[in-house]
Amino acid sequence: MTESHLPTKVVYGIGFLMVLLGIGTLFYSNVEKWTLIDALYFSSYTITTVGYGNLYPTTDFSKLFTIVYMFIGVGAGFYIITNIAAEILKRREMEWLEQQRRGRLRHIKVIGQHLTKAAGKFAYDKNEIHKYNEENKK
Repeated sequence: MTESHLPTKVVYGIGFLMVLLGIGTLFYSNVEKWTLIDALYFSSYTITTVGYGNLYPTTDFSKLFTIVYMFIGVGAGFYIITNIAAEILKRREMEWLEQQRRGRLRHIKVIGQHLTKAAGKFAYDKNEIHKYNEENKK
């Protein structure tokens, strides 16, 4: 019943975030002349808004890029988080509905058993009455 794969929106969001990290890494390594590790480090902590402050953009162009980059990265992060939360809620709702359905089926089964017993009792009683009437006619 439950599926274990990630929803398409989450996969696209994570893919977009990876592309964004790549763009930021390449930008900072070329414009700021940082190593790829430093550029990736700065890109990742800028997107996550951690902001340690040990690396920072030095040119006006890099500063403007960082402002836009941060808003896009934070937006992508929120997009992923909200879609994961929506998927969790959807799966919990499906589980709850399945439990409700099972509960109703169990209830229907119990009612069905009682009806079967009642019908059997009715048929038995009717048969006994018929036998009694036949015996008394003789």
